[in-house]
Formats: sequence, structure tokens, C-alpha cells
Amino acid sequence: QMRASLEKDAGRPLNFNTSKPSEAIHLVRERGINRAAVFGRKLRFLATAPDRDRASVTSVLAAENIDASDWEMDDVTMEDVFVDSILAQETIDQEPQAFSRESRR
Repeated sequence: QMRASLEKDAGRPLNFNTSKPSEAIHLVRERGINRAAVFGRKLRFLATAPDRDRASVTSVLAAENIDASDWEMDDVTMEDVFVDSILAQETIDQEPQAFSRESRR
């Protein structure tokens, strides 16, 4: 049920190989694809529009001379559900917090 819910909300995982995963993840996230993670030399992100997302990522990486090959669409796994929950929490933790008078006491 959690896998189906994630797929409905965020799409299916799209994977690709790259020789520069650290650089690639930063560029992908700068493009607004926040549900992305590095797995060894693979980058994996949830794609709601796989063809458009692949073209966008390929273009951004090519502009920085970063390779992207062996693209694969995958099924959502429980690991994806776990990673997505961690990434969502990191996003929440980075948002500015508003404090009321009561919370400062």
C-alpha cells in the first residue's frame, strides 16, 4: 500500500549510471527533482513524467560534462518509500521555523 501510494504521488523510479554521482545529485536537486538519491554510481529519482524528466536531467548534466547512461525505469520498492520519507524530513528540517511566544518559554 505504501509503495502504491508513493508511486501515485511521486511517480516511478528512474535510474541512470554516472561517473560523477556527487556532482550529478546536486545538479538534479537544483532542477527541483528533490526525490533523488545516490546508490553507488547510480542516481535514482522518482519521475512523474519520465520522458520529460530524463531529457531535462540529461541536458543539465551534459552542460556540465557529466555523463548519464543506462537509463532504466523501475518499480517502487520499500527502500524507495524509506528514502523518500528521509528526504521529506530533511526538506522539513531545512524550512525556516516560525516560533510563537509560547514556544520560547
